Amino acid sequence: MTRKKYNTEFKKTIVDFYNAGQSVESLSKEYNIGSTTLYKWIKLYTPNEKTGITEAEVIALKKENAQLKEDNDILKKVFTILAKE
Repeated sequence: MTRKKYNTEFKKTIVDFYNAGQSVESLSKEYNIGSTTLYKWIKLYTPNEKTGITEAEVIALKKENAQLKEDNDILKKVFTILAKE
């Protein structure tokens, strides 16, 4: 059995349908998507009530932060080497 790949926009649209009042059961049947998958998407793409940020955005920000730290460490090493010359 092959896994289907869904793009982010499709996932967000399905979550919007859920947030508009459609049940997970009806969405699961209509789009032939497992309910467990739908619950994961709902968790990932529904904004937090307090912050308004989705879990997907938090994950992306953490990845970006890690990349920036790595880039910063590289630049520090380069500047240290250049300062010695």
